[in-house]
Amino acid sequence: MGSSALTHPLLEYLAYISGSKYLSDLHYLDGTGRNRIAQALENISSESVSLWEWNDALNYLAEVGPAASPSAARELLIEQMRG
Repeated sequence: MGSSALTHPLLEYLAYISGSKYLSDLHYLDGTGRNRIAQALENISSESVSLWEWNDALNYLAEVGPAASPSAARELLIEQMRG
């Protein structure tokens, strides 16, 4: 798992990784795009992103409620992206 902090907001980074031109395109990802996001998330340390950003990504991508910690949010988001 990576340990360096992201230089861009999490959702913007995930849009870039998935090949999405706009953040709204993240709602229409196919299995390949969702898998790319899951793989990218596995390389992001939970501590390198704020709990607010993790929960924002959870809400935006998976429409699930907030997690109590960055690590819980990261794991839930990976699980949701894997389907």
